[in-house]
Amino acid sequence: MAKFELYIDELLKHEGGWSNHKYDPGKQTKLGITLATWRQYGHDKDNDGDIDEEDLRVISVDDAKAIYKPKYWDKVGGDKISNQAVANIIFDHAVNAGVGRAAKMAQAILKTTFGKKNLVVDGAIGPKTLAELNAVNPSQFHDEFKLLRADYYNYLANNIELVRPMVIKFLQSLGIAPNSKFQAFIKGWMNRVNTFTDLFKKKSLAIGSTVLLVSIGLGLVRYYQKIKS
Repeated sequence: MAKFELYIDELLKHEGGWSNHKYDPGKQTKLGITLATWRQYGHDKDNDGDIDEEDLRVISVDDAKAIYKPKYWDKVGGDKISNQAVANIIFDHAVNAGVGRAAKMAQAILKTTFGKKNLVVDGAIGPKTLAELNAVNPSQFHDEFKLLRADYYNYLANNIELVRPMVIKFLQSLGIAPNSKFQAFIKGWMNRVNTFTDLFKKKSLAIGSTVLLVSIGLGLVRYYQKIKS
């Protein structure tokens, strides 16, 4: 099964340090933890009687991990996902876009790409979703999720022409609205998506190459047998 410890350091690299971008809905953020989240799950770090920006500025990596594990990793069932790469990409998107949206995207892929017609797209990864998730080709699922993430970010940043038409209606159902102000983040978002290496295409290419080599080998054997005869 997947392990939180195997990916959290990579996620923290993506999230970076202190940020307070004017177009970021989360506003003040440290290690990807917003002030609103710290107020809900954190504590008064400087012991001045309230939880505010000063407390968020001094949170540690361990403080962040103590939130990411129960609030995000556990919510997407990370420990119950059999493939580490699949768990990583769902968890990463949950942190960046919300647990509910990441869950709905995973469920929609299972329902449409893998034919799990009876699966409900409800934004909660429970036993049924986990069972279906662990039953499909993990490399193919990973790459489908990566594609849908790219669609998600391009849609959000109002790059509609770059979004696959077949997923627009689904993206609208996630409660997000295209806004050109998010162009400020699109490069970083897409760089983040592209840190996830395509798995299914590579595997398919490797299998194809093996088949080709075997075919060539058999052809040469037959050729030499024909010459000798």
